[in-house]
Amino acid sequence: MLCAALGAAASGHRARLTARTAADLAALAAAELVALPPGLVDLSGAGDPCMRAVEVAARNGARVTRCDVTGTTVSVTAAAGSALGTAAATAFAGPRRPAPGLPA
Repeated sequence: MLCAALGAAASGHRARLTARTAADLAALAAAELVALPPGLVDLSGAGDPCMRAVEVAARNGARVTRCDVTGTTVSVTAAAGSALGTAAATAFAGPRRPAPGLPA
């Protein structure tokens, strides 16, 4: 009984880590497309930032449940399943914003 509980807990932890990693990497990959200067060609063939996020998340064992592009900032929510259910994580990527009161 204890082994089953530990196994389920480990499965849930792994799903959380998978979702978090996939969301981070997918947001970064999508933001890379958003940051391309006009006129430059994306050689990967994935011109849509959210399609790029879906591809990267899938390669990392998760699925994208939400992708939003607002200006130059990308928000990606990824989910991964486990024996206990589904774990989800959200990541944001885009240009760094200066701290209030500091020059840009």
